[in-house]
Amino acid sequence: MDGSNLIKKVDSYSYDFLSKLFSMPKVQAVAQLCPGLAAVATYFASRHAKDSEEAIINLIHLVNSKVQSVDRKKLDKDFFDTSDGRRIVARVFMSILNDNRKEKVEAMANLAVNLQVKSSVSVDEKELFVTTLDSLNPVQLAILDSAVAFMRARKDYPASRGFSWEKIANEFIGKGVNKVIVSQSLRILQSNWIINEWSGIQPENTTHVVTDYGELFYDHITKVYV
Repeated sequence: MDGSNLIKKVDSYSYDFLSKLFSMPKVQAVAQLCPGLAAVATYFASRHAKDSEEAIINLIHLVNSKVQSVDRKKLDKDFFDTSDGRRIVARVFMSILNDNRKEKVEAMANLAVNLQVKSSVSVDEKELFVTTLDSLNPVQLAILDSAVAFMRARKDYPASRGFSWEKIANEFIGKGVNKVIVSQSLRILQSNWIINEWSGIQPENTTHVVTDYGELFYDHITKVYV
């Protein structure tokens, strides 16, 4: 990543942080005591409200577009009218309000559609999918995508679910992602039970495995079950 792109990212993160900060009622109240800060607080708070509104509208449009491809007979149309469904969809929207980056919105839209598809996946599992996705950032989602692609490209898949963390790490470091961020992403994916270290005799090019849960989660956020 060159210097100019890094500066743009830092500027974007700073701007988003200030927007969220000044949209908090207590911060707004304190800011009104200082004439100079009052105008700044109003500006950032209104921007955050606009961004939040756009993110939610974008999510709704995406879900509506994706659900058109699903056979209506496969949909549990009453799911979001249940107490569990309302609780889960509220968490979906809250997640997007906290992180409205394109990759998260796209993944959450896929998940929101799949939550309505009749399946053997329990309510607890559906809620866990939302919690897991909420905790991941775009870099971690991209690393998971590479891990699953590596795993599924193996000749011995699905008997072997392994992949080489070193190869994936080098791939992302080569793209300009800081090595510390890559290492942190590994720990976060492990803490969410998405990947695990390989145990036992280590096959060639295998240091870690994508768990059964990790693959099921990945499928729910990357495609719509039609």
